[in-house]
Amino acid sequence: MASGYPAIKTEGLTKKFKELVAVNDLGLEVKKGEVFGFLGPNGAGKTTTIRMITGLMYPSSGSVLVNGEDIAHHGLQMRKSLGFLPERVGFYPNLTAEQTMEFYCDLKGQSRDQVRPLLHRVGLLNFAKKKVNTFSRGMVQLLGFGQALIGEPDLMILDEPAGGLDPYWIRMVKNAILEAKNRGATVFFSSHILGEVEEICDRVAIVNQGILAAEDTIDNLRKHMEMKPRLWLQMTSVDENAVNVASSIDSVTNVQVTGNWIMIECDHELRMDVMNALKEKGYQILDFRTEEPSLEEVFLRFTRRAEGGQTR
Repeated sequence: MASGYPAIKTEGLTKKFKELVAVNDLGLEVKKGEVFGFLGPNGAGKTTTIRMITGLMYPSSGSVLVNGEDIAHHGLQMRKSLGFLPERVGFYPNLTAEQTMEFYCDLKGQSRDQVRPLLHRVGLLNFAKKKVNTFSRGMVQLLGFGQALIGEPDLMILDEPAGGLDPYWIRMVKNAILEAKNRGATVFFSSHILGEVEEICDRVAIVNQGILAAEDTIDNLRKHMEMKPRLWLQMTSVDENAVNVASSIDSVTNVQVTGNWIMIECDHELRMDVMNALKEKGYQILDFRTEEPSLEEVFLRFTRRAEGGQTR
């Protein structure tokens, strides 16, 4: 494995299916040791990109480097040391869960001793002797995640790892990703569960219609889109004059009223200015809270901008 290189680097990555451009001139750089979220609406090109990164699909043009090595020439070697969970998990239906895990251990040159501990980790130890064709969708997904953990890989690429799972097992997946990061592994994963992405990712990329709309930390994306935090104030009463007082303060970008709560979009350093201005006008503040713009809001803002023909 080459050192001193990004874990994943794509340059000009493009995939065309006749007239359809599924991925268009995509440039990504995933640092070693980070958790990187790959986001986009359905049809954005996420799975096609992942297939090209893993060497399961050839690009129409462009390149993929994994740890500094071209996937086009080192794909087989790389996949042996990769923890990969595809979007649609498929196993031999007549094998048991235990046999399936043993098969993947053999493919990767790993000891079979880890099979039962991994089945226990993903909640399938009691089903170790059951054939995969008797499993529910969620159980197949858990088995797929278990095989991605074989050998504690330094690089994990997961396509919708929480798909079909209930909240308990989604939490298990999240914890396993964080444990992988803590031992120095790189995790690249796509997801539609934006709350989980926001909780565990160091950086994210947002793609839409095959085009990179943004790549950065979530905080930096918020700042780039000039999305300010929200200050919520609960008061004894809220009237039009209170809205005018809050709106008159420089850098306040939005004021809305919901019952006896008033919401003010402003920078953190202006919170006391807003509250003091309202108190000076005789308004009594009963409670307050602050709220950062969510990843979902950032995601929607960037994808709408990309649909308008603009990129980062």
